[in-house]
Amino acid sequence: MWPCHLPAVSVSRYVGFIFLLSHCSIASPFFVHAPASRFLTGAHQAYLKGDFATLVDDIRGQLEAFPWDELAKKNALQLVERALVESKRQGLKVSWHLPKEFSLLQINSARTDRDGHVYFRLTLRGDGRFIKIDQVKIVQNGTLTLLDKRGKVGACRDFGKDRLDFNERFTCSSPILAAPPEEGLYSIEIEFDGKRISGWFVLSGLTPETSPKILSPSPYEELTTNTPTFRWSGYLPSADSKFAKFSCTAYVTPQDNQASRWFIHFPTSKRRGSLPDAFVADLRKVGTRVGASQLDTGPYLLNVKCDDTWRFGDLTLGSERHAIRSFVVRSP
Repeated sequence: MWPCHLPAVSVSRYVGFIFLLSHCSIASPFFVHAPASRFLTGAHQAYLKGDFATLVDDIRGQLEAFPWDELAKKNALQLVERALVESKRQGLKVSWHLPKEFSLLQINSARTDRDGHVYFRLTLRGDGRFIKIDQVKIVQNGTLTLLDKRGKVGACRDFGKDRLDFNERFTCSSPILAAPPEEGLYSIEIEFDGKRISGWFVLSGLTPETSPKILSPSPYEELTTNTPTFRWSGYLPSADSKFAKFSCTAYVTPQDNQASRWFIHFPTSKRRGSLPDAFVADLRKVGTRVGASQLDTGPYLLNVKCDDTWRFGDLTLGSERHAIRSFVVRSP
């Protein structure tokens, strides 16, 4: 049963508590099964106290012990998202930490629209002062392995310690999925330079529903200029978004050498509301960070990618919206 004596907290937090309860059926298993009720009761009490570190630990206990309990899982994930809003976009603290060698470890629920074909993946990218990543493994709800470098599930790329033109030292992605990665509890293991990390995270509220819309060029269009103009409609988060950071990037890659990138510059912001709805990028005007200022003849890919991210301990969790357009540059 729920406790009768609740701690003294702000009215707004009680309102949030009642909001969460209103979304739960009275038949929800956490009212029926004592073990599940123990975890969720602890999580709700921690929420009322503003103790989000304890809340996240209790949510982990619930999802780990009862992964099949869908109604309780739904309530637990709603509680995580509510706590994130209450944290003023500062993120949630957890009981484990990345080693000092890592300056970035970001995990995304990714949606890609490539020439009208939509697919999903779980992606990871990392940066820091390390030499070699030997193993990356991510398991969903204790049963489904989405990434396993050593076991050859998904794919990983190590750009090397001297690779300075990307914002990451290594990247990984799961096999292509027909649906977004399921929300819930995930475990992560990374082995690097003879060391090992074991951690966990909760994926919630990160399912991307749309991708940027590329307006020009059209799929597989043949262009007769080596300084093309690209047009697309972007994505803007809502003003009350729980995410701490919003960013977009665009770049062009040769289809046969996607390690080479021409980056397209356009205004962006760490916060929301400062981007226009439409973008126009012209290589003649914006210049590049990598490669020449014009494209040779051949097949290319235009990539437009927008991320919403928030912090989960030392991890960055994100919702990645990616659009890819195939085109060809022919001689004028």
